Amino acid sequence: MRIAFVSPRYGASILGGAEMGVRMLATNLAAAGNTVEVHTTTAESMATWANALPAGTSTEDGVAVHRHCTSGRRHRRFDSISAKVLSDPAAANGRLEGRWIRAQGPHSPDLLDAVSEVDSDVIVMSPYLYEPTLCGALRARVPVVIHPASHDEPPLRLPAVRAALEAADGLGFYTDAERRLTEQVIPRSRLLPQMLVGLGVDSIRPDHRDADVVAVKSSLGLGGEEFFLVLGRVDRGKGTHDLIEAFGDLHRSRRSMARLVVAGPIIERPPPTPGVKILGPVDDRSKQILLSEAVALINPSTMESFSLVLLESWMAGTPVIVTSRCEATVEHASKSGGGLVYSDLGQLGRAVDLLSTRSGMNATLAARGRKYVEDWYTWPAILDRYQPFLHQVATHARPAHQRGFTA
Repeated sequence: MRIAFVSPRYGASILGGAEMGVRMLATNLAAAGNTVEVHTTTAESMATWANALPAGTSTEDGVAVHRHCTSGRRHRRFDSISAKVLSDPAAANGRLEGRWIRAQGPHSPDLLDAVSEVDSDVIVMSPYLYEPTLCGALRARVPVVIHPASHDEPPLRLPAVRAALEAADGLGFYTDAERRLTEQVIPRSRLLPQMLVGLGVDSIRPDHRDADVVAVKSSLGLGGEEFFLVLGRVDRGKGTHDLIEAFGDLHRSRRSMARLVVAGPIIERPPPTPGVKILGPVDDRSKQILLSEAVALINPSTMESFSLVLLESWMAGTPVIVTSRCEATVEHASKSGGGLVYSDLGQLGRAVDLLSTRSGMNATLAARGRKYVEDWYTWPAILDRYQPFLHQVATHARPAHQRGFTA
C-alpha cells in the first residue's frame, strides 16, 4: 500500500506522545514493504513550534519525510484566547475556534497545501489536537484515518474536533478507554470503521552485563540502592510533580524510605525533594538499564491514551504502578494483571512497600505483563491487524465531497 502520515512533529528527537507513535507505525509499515511518506513541520518544540529542522524531503528509516515550515512561534496571547474558547468548548463559535487553532500552532499553510495534494491509498493523521489534523482532515482528497490520542480534556469537546473526526473514514485507538471516551464525547464516531491499534515493542529480553549496569548507574550518580522509576517528561501536567511530592512525604514521615529516580526531558524542574533524584534526559541504553534495574516503574500521568513505557517496563522484566485517575493505564494494568493501582498517598505507600520486599510478586507481575505484550503488542501482531484495516478503509471510503472536503 501507499500510506501517508500527517503529524505536527516527526523524528528521532521527538520522544513520547502521539508523534512518536506515528514514527513507530510509519517505520514498521515501511519495513513491511509498504510505500510510506510523512508530512510534518520543521518544529521540534511543541511549546514554541519554532522552525528548528531543515525544510524539504529526506529519507529516514525507509520513510520519505517532507518537512514544511511553520509561520512562526506559538501566539503570545494563546493562553488568553484559550481561556475564552475552553471555558465552554462545545459552544465555541467558528471564528474564535479558528483563532485558537491557529494561535496554538503549529500553523503551516505549506503543510496543509501538501496534505490536499497527497494521492496515497490512505492518509493517517495524529493526534487530534492540532491544525494538521483538525484542518487537514477536511482538505485531504484520499481516505483519512485519524488516531485521535484522545484525553479527557476541554479541547476534545470543540466543534472543530467533532467535525474532523466525523469527516474521517476510520479511527484508530490505542486503548479501549480512549475509544469509549471518544464515543462518549462524539457519539457519531461509533458509526465509523475503527480498530484498537496500540503500539508495539520488540519481543526481546534485555541482556545487560553486570559491568554495563554498574557503569551506567555510576555515570548517572546511582549507587547500589534500590529505586522506583518514572520515565517521561518532567512536567506538572504529566503528574511527576505530584508523585515527587508524595515520595517526599513518605520519606519525611518515614512511612517508606524508598528512592524515586526520575528520567526524562525537564519541562518544569521540581524543587529538591528527599529521596528523589532527577536525572533529566537519558540515552536509550541508560533507559533500558534503568527499566531493568528498577523495583517498579511508576506512571503518575492522568493524561495518557496508551503509555508505551508500561509495555517497555514489562518487557524489561519490571512490574508497574499506575494512578487510578488514568483509564488507559489502568486498562493495561487490569487486562495484563501486571501492575498495581493507587488512588491516594496511602495506597501508593502500600504498593511501594509491597514491591520493595522483592518477593515473588514482582516477578509474577512482570511475567503477566510480558505475556500481555507478546499476545497483543509486538509489531508482527499489530501489523497483522493494522494493514488489513487500512486496506479496508482505503477500499470502502466515502468520496471526498461526502466527508466535508474543503479545497
